[in-house]
Order: sequence, then structure tokens, then C-alpha cells
Amino acid sequence: MEGNSRIQNRQKKQKLLIKKKKNHQKKQKLNEEQDTDGNNKCLSNLPEAVLLDILSLLPTKDAARTSLLSKRWKYLWASIPNLVFDGSFPAMRTICFSYLEILTIKHVTFSDEYLTQQLFSGTPVLKKLDILYCSWGDLKVVTISAPKLHSLRIHECREKKSRNGDVCQVMIFAESLKEFYYSGIFSNYRLYKSFTLVKAWISTYPKPSEKIAHCMYKLLTGFSNVQFLTLPCALVKGISREKVDGILNPVPPCFLSHFKCIEVAEYRGDENELSAVKILLKNAIVLDKIVITCPKLYARYKEGQEKICKQLKELRGRSQNCKIILECASEILL
Repeated sequence: MEGNSRIQNRQKKQKLLIKKKKNHQKKQKLNEEQDTDGNNKCLSNLPEAVLLDILSLLPTKDAARTSLLSKRWKYLWASIPNLVFDGSFPAMRTICFSYLEILTIKHVTFSDEYLTQQLFSGTPVLKKLDILYCSWGDLKVVTISAPKLHSLRIHECREKKSRNGDVCQVMIFAESLKEFYYSGIFSNYRLYKSFTLVKAWISTYPKPSEKIAHCMYKLLTGFSNVQFLTLPCALVKGISREKVDGILNPVPPCFLSHFKCIEVAEYRGDENELSAVKILLKNAIVLDKIVITCPKLYARYKEGQEKICKQLKELRGRSQNCKIILECASEILL
């Protein structure tokens, strides 16, 4: 009997210990939840400006996750003035980036037409936009509308990911735009109301097709007041096809009234390139200078340098004050 009594007492003690342990764990968990809730309440009581400063220190994807905390936090992250989306952006159909000034989008394939359009048309104070290594996917038309935009930089993916083979038409309305940088294989980009655009830099991959060159030429026709333009020689050769009796048809407006400087990169001096440069000179009637740069490998190719110098010395522009400058590996040859 005594043995059974001892066993029962031991079992009772074990049960009490287990019960105490469970109660302790529950109490500890409750305290942690209360602390967390207290911290959230403490954070939420801070002024909005302070909360935005805190959110701006986080990566954009982490800042966006705070929308799950409470109703107050749901759209708070969208008021950060500088956002970077890398790989994707939140699928929120009612969001507006009313305070966004700098936006960078990397490695995104745009697939939802509504979300894409909402993103690029809901940024009334945006000043700088970088679209880097993205694809327009199967979208057919996209409108970028940013009345305060000053700088636009686009670096396209080398290979398009459209399943149907169509090229997306991208219409850009940016009446405050001052600088435009583009590198890629030319979707159908068009600039509208770009009266303040002063500087444009355009590049493409080697040996662009006639279709790509034509898209680039159409882009040029939207450059109303550009003064400084940089083009690769391959594209210069391409736009030279858009001519009638040596005159571009139609002549981009900037060629007639505002062009101050054209830079032609990777010039090797073959007949087609020379013909293209002649067409530029013939059409740019107010040009101050044209800067022609040779490939770096020409730094050791003296014979090629002499050939190009001889070619360019014989050229005459329509603008009497135009200077022709030849550079090779940062050395001015002409």
C-alpha cells in the first residue's frame, strides 16, 4: 500500500509540474504578445513624418510589408519619396504614389495592364524615373504620364519576352523632361510635349535592324528642343535611310532650330557611316559642333586614324559655324 501511495504522490507532483510549466509558457507568450502590441501602438503613435523616415530606411519590399500591421500602416509606405522595386512590385489596385519623387524599377516583367498603367500615371510629383532591365511582356500600349519628371532612364532587356512577337507602344508625356537616356533594342517609344528636353543619350546593340533604326528615327521626331544628342554610329547609319535627296523626311524639329552638339560614337569610317554623318551635317542647320569618337582599338591603328581625319577634313556642314571634332581614346585628333 505504501508503495502505491508513493507512486500516486509522484504522479501528482509530475502533473503539477507539467501544469505549472504550461501556465508559465502561456503567461510568457501573453506577455510577449502584449509587448509586441505595445510596441506597435507605440510606433503608431509617432508622427507620420517620423514613421516615413523610418520606412525610408528599409528596402522597399520590407516597407511594403508594413501595410499588414494595421489600417494606418496600409498605405503609409506609398508616401515614401524614393522607392526601388527589384523583381516585382505589389499587386495593389487602389494605391497612388502621390509623394513619390524618385522611382527605380529593376528586372520586372510587366504583365498586368491595369497595374502598370496605374503605376506610371499615378505619380504627379515624380522627378526621376529609372526603368532598368525590364520587359513590357505582352502589353501592347503603355502610357507614362509624369508632369514633373526631369530625368528618364531606360535600359531594356537584350531579349524581348513577348510571346506574340508584338512590340509594345510606349507613349511618354513629360512636359518638364530635361534629360533622356535610352539603351536597348527599341520598343516603339514616342515622346510627347517634350519641349523642355535638352539632353538625350541613345544607344543600342550592334548592327540594329532596319525596323529598330526606324523606331529610333520616330523617337527623334519627338525631340523638339534637344540641344545635345549622343548616338551610336550604327543608328546614325540607320536613320540615314529616312531621306529623300539627302534630306531627312521629315526632318526632326530639333535639327532645324536647336541642335548645338551631336556626338557620334564608335565611328570606323566606312562609306555608309561617312554618308550618314554627311546627312546629319546637311540637316542640322544650327549645329555648333559634331564630336565623332572612334573605337578604342583605333588608338593603336594610326593608318585608320589618318584615313578618318582625311575624310572629316573634307566635310562641310550646312551650319557655317559647325566644328568637326574627332576623338580617339580621349585624344583629340581633329
